[in-house]
Amino acid sequence: MINIVVALATESRPLIDHFGLTQDPGVAGFRVFRGDGIRLVVTGLGRVPCAAGVATLGALDARASRAGMSAWLNVGIAGHASHEVGEGVHAVRILEAATGRSWYPPRIVDLPGRGETVCTVDAPETMYAEPYVYDMEASAFYATAVRYSTAETVQVYKIVSDNRGDGVETVSKHRVREAVMEHLAAVEQAAAALSTLADEISATQPRLEEIERMLQRWHFSVSQQHQLRALLRKWRVLRGGVPVLDAELNRCPSARSVLAEIEDRLGEVYRGAKAGES
Repeated sequence: MINIVVALATESRPLIDHFGLTQDPGVAGFRVFRGDGIRLVVTGLGRVPCAAGVATLGALDARASRAGMSAWLNVGIAGHASHEVGEGVHAVRILEAATGRSWYPPRIVDLPGRGETVCTVDAPETMYAEPYVYDMEASAFYATAVRYSTAETVQVYKIVSDNRGDGVETVSKHRVREAVMEHLAAVEQAAAALSTLADEISATQPRLEEIERMLQRWHFSVSQQHQLRALLRKWRVLRGGVPVLDAELNRCPSARSVLAEIEDRLGEVYRGAKAGES
């Protein structure tokens, strides 16, 4: 599943038509559209509505499937001092003007457009004081979406709609719709790459049911939970569908001993693999 988040209805219409999406009548609060492997939400302008819209899709993900992982893509218009209107960019840094916080989306798939700093502001930018791409949602989108997926599968793609020569007052619904239509191929490319990446990462994730049983059986601190997930990820890569939670592991008296036991088992696998190579 790829979750596409847009702020404006005019941004959404070309995407809805291109991907053949239909509105989901069962979702309250936001207009949500779905199709084959794609879900789209129209959040409205600003950080707070965007965060709420992302959370709505995150809740739908949780109800739909507890085993897989979805990718996330924020698509929308933005301003820049000198970039040409109609140019597409992806975020390599996201800056939140109100708080000074920054995020750096890790990129391990090819995304269309040049990489830029996207600065999220709370009102349309008219001065373009810094060489940033200015928008009103990216920071809230990213900070919220990474709660539901890995950072690599959460990305931002913006289309320049205004600059010093063509200010925000020149941006019309027609221009927004045309800009998105011209970038449908780029959005589809990004969505496909992120969806594939999410599938690949999901294939290496430990089974959620097994993790939950272990968390109920033993008390793991937050840092121990991170250790556990990392070890189970390695276990799944090396042992495939072989369950790690068995009678022997159940005899461990504490979370610490569980982690040590899994590490020992992984060590045996590594040693066995090396012996087979020699």
